[in-house]
Amino acid sequence: MEEKKRSAAKVVTKLFPRIPKVTTLLLEFYVKRESGIELTREPLMHFCQEEVVLAAQDTLDKLNEQVITYQDMRDMAENLIGLHNLVYKKAQDIAKELGDSIRKLIIIVGELATSLEKVSDVPPTDWMGVGDAVMAKTAKLNMAEIAPFWTFIPKMKDFQCVKLLGAGGFGAVYKAVYKPTNLVCTIKLVPCDKFQRHKQACVDKVTASVIRNPFLVKYYACYCTR
Repeated sequence: MEEKKRSAAKVVTKLFPRIPKVTTLLLEFYVKRESGIELTREPLMHFCQEEVVLAAQDTLDKLNEQVITYQDMRDMAENLIGLHNLVYKKAQDIAKELGDSIRKLIIIVGELATSLEKVSDVPPTDWMGVGDAVMAKTAKLNMAEIAPFWTFIPKMKDFQCVKLLGAGGFGAVYKAVYKPTNLVCTIKLVPCDKFQRHKQACVDKVTASVIRNPFLVKYYACYCTR
């Protein structure tokens, strides 16, 4: 059984050469298309999208090396569904977008995954059913009822600067008060010319959006102002 699992990719390539070839082309296109950065994307959504792209890239790499197994496919799906479940508890609108991305990826790899299962002599998975189940979880969610995230971005005039906490080559940090709620916070101001790529501006947001310890940091907003 273990030997069949390890050699499954080579067997599938030999018996059904069309399947890995088509899957490779679709994965390459998927990774290229989904790797783009959208500046209007929420930090958590950006993190989720990068996780899906990394899963697709990992599958593509193993497929090219002919070391992909059915267990790799199942683990990939399980990990992404686990991420979807966590995000669903936090932000259902983001879970809906993530579910769509996961379903697209599952459709791409479904035929390959089924072939790997068959040549490994294990019960085949209903991959289309898996993708549909992910989408069904948020099918009744009305996106129109959810306010866009940019409506929560505060205005600079709503902050009262208290004092400078520190400054360096990459901007300055101030202690401030958010006047509408009297919230004490810190503001980091970074000149736009410090960012060579959009991805650099997203790094802080992505990191902060998935930090689970509120005593380490809470990230409220990050935006460009003129």
